[in-house]
Amino acid sequence: MNIVDFKKITVAGPGMMGHGIGQEFALAGYEVIFFGRSENRLEQARQNIERNLWELAEWRIIPEDSIQATLDRIQTTTVLENAAEDADLVVETIVEDLEVKQRIFKDLDRICPNHTILAEEGGLRQGAVEQLWLIDPLDGTTNFAHRLGFFSISIAFSLKGDIVVGVVLNPLSGELFLAIKTLVSALINKI
Repeated sequence: MNIVDFKKITVAGPGMMGHGIGQEFALAGYEVIFFGRSENRLEQARQNIERNLWELAEWRIIPEDSIQATLDRIQTTTVLENAAEDADLVVETIVEDLEVKQRIFKDLDRICPNHTILAEEGGLRQGAVEQLWLIDPLDGTTNFAHRLGFFSISIAFSLKGDIVVGVVLNPLSGELFLAIKTLVSALINKI
């Protein structure tokens, strides 16, 4: 699937980070649906987005006439199935609780189409476990939303809260970077 083929973006978690991510996708022309636990939180996110858009227009970053079209591309729901059933990309920004995150990803695996990309934006706090793999399937969400070529797939391994190895793939250029603690980072391959 190509980035231009994306039709529906789901943001699971309309809080501080989530509403901003959804706003950027809607501004870039994507249909966005927010999933939240309560109608009040979803309405608050929508109000925050509308306020942000008016500020952007006031600063002349976006034209005023794009505000309503952007808001029209945003839907909300408290039913995960409604939010994710046809999603091309799901960005998870829910509370930092391992049990809750595991439950939502299990549900998303069941609900989403096979082609869906699941991206996690918050990350669990390091130090919580001795060995931890950190994977961001869409590092650079805002750039991706605006079709800018500066995003990547990032993977790191943490040992006792200390990142010891990292791998970053730029899927557009095929460049693969590797960094190992105490060694120099390098471009190791171009696929």
